[in-house]
Amino acid sequence: ENEQTITVEVTDSNGCSALTTLTLVVNPLPSPTPSEDLEPYVICDDDNDGFAEFDLSTQDILITNGEPDIEVTYYGTAEDAEGGQAINQLPELYGNVEAFEEVIYARATNVLTGCYRWVELTLEVSPLPDIGELEDLFVCDNDGNTTAIFDLTENEPNIYGEQDPASFNVSYHTSEEDAQDGSDPIGSPTAYSNQGQTPVTIWVLLENDETGCTRVDSFDLIMGDMPEVNNPDPLYVCESSAGTLEDGIGQFDLTTTIEVITGGNTSLEVIFYESATAMENDNPIQTPEAYENTLSNPQTISVKVISGEGCENTTTLTLVVTQNPSIEEELEPLEACDMDNDGFEEFDLEAAIEDILNGEPNVTASFHLTQDDATNGVGAIDTSVPYGTANAEEVIWVRVENTGPNQDDGSGCYVVRPLQLIVTPSPEIAGELDDLYVCDDENADGFAFFDLTENYENIIGEQDPTDLEVTYHISEQDAQDGIDAIAVPSNYMNIINQQPIYVRVENTATGCVDAFDFTQNNTFTLNVEALPELNTPPPLQVCDDGDADGFTEFNLTDSEAAIIGS
Repeated sequence: ENEQTITVEVTDSNGCSALTTLTLVVNPLPSPTPSEDLEPYVICDDDNDGFAEFDLSTQDILITNGEPDIEVTYYGTAEDAEGGQAINQLPELYGNVEAFEEVIYARATNVLTGCYRWVELTLEVSPLPDIGELEDLFVCDNDGNTTAIFDLTENEPNIYGEQDPASFNVSYHTSEEDAQDGSDPIGSPTAYSNQGQTPVTIWVLLENDETGCTRVDSFDLIMGDMPEVNNPDPLYVCESSAGTLEDGIGQFDLTTTIEVITGGNTSLEVIFYESATAMENDNPIQTPEAYENTLSNPQTISVKVISGEGCENTTTLTLVVTQNPSIEEELEPLEACDMDNDGFEEFDLEAAIEDILNGEPNVTASFHLTQDDATNGVGAIDTSVPYGTANAEEVIWVRVENTGPNQDDGSGCYVVRPLQLIVTPSPEIAGELDDLYVCDDENADGFAFFDLTENYENIIGEQDPTDLEVTYHISEQDAQDGIDAIAVPSNYMNIINQQPIYVRVENTATGCVDAFDFTQNNTFTLNVEALPELNTPPPLQVCDDGDADGFTEFNLTDSEAAIIGS
């Protein structure tokens, strides 16, 4: 039996003995809560890294289960718990070394008997609920009373994220302290009044039903003002900006009106719609910087202005397509003959304006070196002086603008057309013209018939004769004017001796002629030469040679002096 008393006999070496008693006591082991009945010791993770600090002393009562005289110590392994050495004990404030879940060992020792028993205790680090990025709730103050009803639960999809709402409780609070304590939640979160205050901060408490871990976050309730909007003036574009002429379709850059509509407030967003119906259906114009009117001319479109808080206001914008100057699409090139073939020629642009405008009123024309300059109306060429070009073919640009009857009250619509300047080479007398000589007849009157075309090869040279017309004239002016050409140049009688003849060479395709303003390479002279007066020379005599046959050589030139005389 327990607490059994037995007798002990003690005998010395002499045989003397004495008796005493010894009580045998079997002390019971402590009865800590069994491992399988111990709830895990759960701590909420403050940074979701799986590690936390556990106050192990808080588990003593659970482990002793109310048994008196029991001391509880904690160890990392079963062996250490069995040994019970103080050096191996875990500290009272213990940080787990295994992430999220770790098993430690609790030794329950009876301080009176020293009897002990150990059990397993699971430490769990439970992650906090995850709250997504909360959005501030906006209500536009359309009536100016700064009070509105908010549905706080609109943020619940952001609060839960991908977590199962069934595993959590959500409450809303007006202070962070109440949210941390879980006290005084808002009673009707689906219909909460801001009571005239803006912004108002709402605090959210999200609690995990199973672990009790919570997280607190916040969002604001904001009343937004309706944006101020200015009604814009009609927007005008010219007929040529899109489509075809006279179809009433133009291309508008609607964005140019934004500054006027918003008053320069760059925080406002402006959206354009073809109609009020399109605005109701949220079908905006996709390319407002290049919009072509389609419904009418003029056409009124709808405009929505949105503030940074999402508040909206509306206005309208009228689009008007105005006519462009009706100038030919392709202008006739201006051509000039290069009179001296130096590659440079001048054009009278001022004189060309009348043909370009073709009588259209209220418009003005200007000439520009580039298309960009013509489009922008800058860098106009001075037409008060001839315009010189060294290019055989150069394109300049003509801007014709509607400037109105007073030259400053027109629509400003304009067209730009390329104008080709062509410098055409002039034909040239190819070589030195030969003076022509004819001998006078017995009349000795200084007149004779000449074939003027004897110089034709010198005139034409290597030029293509099929493109050239050669005429002969008795005066330079006639040759320049191309009049009174000698009718039969192959059989022409001079009118004076040593008469100059003026040659005109014209390209029949271009109308360009050889120039007369430099050297006299386009003239030659007709000369009637008097017959020479000859003398009858005396006989030319030489002696017979040695064979006396009546034949020998004569030097006929020995008689020239006698024939020619002086």
